[in-house]
Amino acid sequence: MVALSCGKLTDASAETRYSTVNGKQIYEKLCASCHGSKGFPPYDALVLYDPAPRPLLSGSFAYGETKQDIFNTISEGKGRNMLSFRGRLTPPQIEAVADYVITLKDKLASQQEQSHSGPRPSTPEPIEAETPAPPQ
Repeated sequence: MVALSCGKLTDASAETRYSTVNGKQIYEKLCASCHGSKGFPPYDALVLYDPAPRPLLSGSFAYGETKQDIFNTISEGKGRNMLSFRGRLTPPQIEAVADYVITLKDKLASQQEQSHSGPRPSTPEPIEAETPAPPQ
């Protein structure tokens, strides 16, 4: 079993991993106001922050999309607006949030894929313009 601790991957037992934490609850309490409860930043956050918080879609993570990258971003913070949660959250809590962010990202990617893979609308038949009869 592998867990993240202080920015590094370390071994951990199943009993200590996620012992009393719930990544979704922590995310909703501390992260959703900027990143949105479903992974899309709310309008207020988009307007108030420069740079605006990123949606949790694949390819939109500024500092990497791996679990380690997400853990480090949460732990250390980035830029002016993404605050460090080191000291506010324990490493297992940060790991739980990182896992939840990955599930949100995967869920959003799946929804995008489904919305783009549905049946394509048929194209209408071209309309032929009437050709005026030549003058006689």
